Amino acid sequence: MRVNDQYLTNVLLKINAKLGGLNSMLCVEHSPSLPHVSKAPTIILGMDVSHGSPGQSDIPSIDAVVSSRHWPLISRYRASVRTQSPKVEMIDSLFKKVSDTEDEGIMRELLLDFYTSSAKHKPDQIIIFRDGMSESQFNQVLNIELDQIIELQYVEVPPKKVVDILKEIRDLLGVLSRLTKEFNVDKFLGVFLESLMDYSHGDDLCLKLLLSMIKAVPINVLVGRLVTKLLSTCMKLTKKRKGIII
Repeated sequence: MRVNDQYLTNVLLKINAKLGGLNSMLCVEHSPSLPHVSKAPTIILGMDVSHGSPGQSDIPSIDAVVSSRHWPLISRYRASVRTQSPKVEMIDSLFKKVSDTEDEGIMRELLLDFYTSSAKHKPDQIIIFRDGMSESQFNQVLNIELDQIIELQYVEVPPKKVVDILKEIRDLLGVLSRLTKEFNVDKFLGVFLESLMDYSHGDDLCLKLLLSMIKAVPINVLVGRLVTKLLSTCMKLTKKRKGIII
């Protein structure tokens, strides 16, 4: 292999970027007007999985996630890499709990880096670019990868923006029904249904989706949890109307 200046330059640029350096910057980053990013702390993620060559079934797959840092910039990023079982496409180490207090997953590492490099801002928004997926694998991404991110953040009620995005998914009820048949998504369903309850008193679409989900999606194991949530919400609304702050 012939080594020339262009080759060495490309290698050094890659090393610099992977170590958190800055190779270039978009003009729009100089002004606080970058859509969806400048107004609220936002971390941007890129995810992909690489596999061994055909016939090499014993070679571990490599999953890599890059994340933006130094918000509101988007041209600085760092990378985190893990190995996983051969030929597995879904990333299984975004959240990796090793004890009651320790998590060695990729997301924790990247979120901590964002926090320390962005003047101690926690991200209000997470934008994910997932490469290497077919449309038929979208449900698996929701169930396996998104669920890990939710579990990492201990979300009790997701932000209204998240609920609004989920409402726009075509045939959401059908997607959720199929997921319940193939995977254990009770935790995600519980969080989502409770969030719809919280938002439904001021959003007719949330109320409509909540009622439709109760009719269409199997939620037998969540009935007790939802009844408790409903009673709690009713009590809060009653006390609020009486002028009692709780």
